Formats: sequence, structure tokens, C-alpha cells
Amino acid sequence: MPRVALYQDKYIDADAVAFIEGKTRERGLTDTDIAKEIGITQSSYSNRKRKGKLNLNYLELRKVFVKLQLTPEEVTKLMLG
Repeated sequence: MPRVALYQDKYIDADAVAFIEGKTRERGLTDTDIAKEIGITQSSYSNRKRKGKLNLNYLELRKVFVKLQLTPEEVTKLMLG
């Protein structure tokens, strides 16, 4: 898995986006559920994903991890590769 930068000028890359998409489906959630969790519209979230990059700050990323019920191991793997 790729590294994920948490600074506003950095982006989560396509591999991480694919991981988040997979976990979203696995948990029976939708883009709308994730978008609502981080306080943006579903269309904004989908547009970000389509570009293969998500610009999320630490708090938004943490909310996504909690919503997806990621284990500490999954978070570590996602963050450190």
C-alpha cells in the first residue's frame, strides 16, 4: 500500500482510494455515507475519487477510518505501505 500524506497540499493516491472503495463496499456503505461523514457532498466525494486522489485532512481521514471500522493493522498498512 502507498504512503498517505496528511497535509492539505498532499493527496491520498489511487491505491489508497481503491482500498477505501473496497472497504466501503465490504461494509455495505455508499459514497453518500462516507461523504456525509466527512462533511462534503456525494458528488464532491465521487469527483475526488474519479481523479484518483482524495484531499483529506487528518480529522477527515480519521472519520473515514472509524466509519469503515478499520483495524489498527489496516490503518498502519494503509499509512505506511
